[in-house]
Amino acid sequence: MPRLLSKRALLLSLAIITLSAAYLAFHVRHTLDPLYAPARIQWKDRAISLIQQRAADRAWIAAQTAQLQARSATRPYANWIGDEVLLMKNGDWIICQNICRKQPSHIEDLFIGLGSDGRWYYSTFHFCVHKVTLFNEGTQPDTLLQFADGYSLRPFTPPSNDCLQSTWSPGLPYGVDYFKNTKP
Repeated sequence: MPRLLSKRALLLSLAIITLSAAYLAFHVRHTLDPLYAPARIQWKDRAISLIQQRAADRAWIAAQTAQLQARSATRPYANWIGDEVLLMKNGDWIICQNICRKQPSHIEDLFIGLGSDGRWYYSTFHFCVHKVTLFNEGTQPDTLLQFADGYSLRPFTPPSNDCLQSTWSPGLPYGVDYFKNTKP
């Protein structure tokens, strides 16, 4: 006749099964979910490192923002969009890196930036390659907060992987359409 498991053995078995299931669920999510793909995590880590280097160089920031302000005479529609810096009307800025799923590595869209307010931001908004969506929009946001709201930016604390979560879904209003609908 088989021996019945003791209460202690039964509880231990249940705990092991529960922990194993939780581990497998976490592992499967992070290996199958394209938002948590290893290449995307590596890109995020490199982007944060580069942004930190840029932010530590105040002269670089001053030169980049001055260059964008000087563009207003020749490119008024895009005088706020730099390769690594975006400049708002009130002088707020964000040092940023962006990757688009259309680029060769096929990493899902991710925008990471450090704002002049000292906060880190991320977004899964589709800025496209070289942030071409911003050029097409043509409207410079008034403030960093307006930019963050209009393009689904969320705050995070590096090196956390929280910035890999989705913030935007296609079809939602953004940019100019968002700004029009949120003005007082």
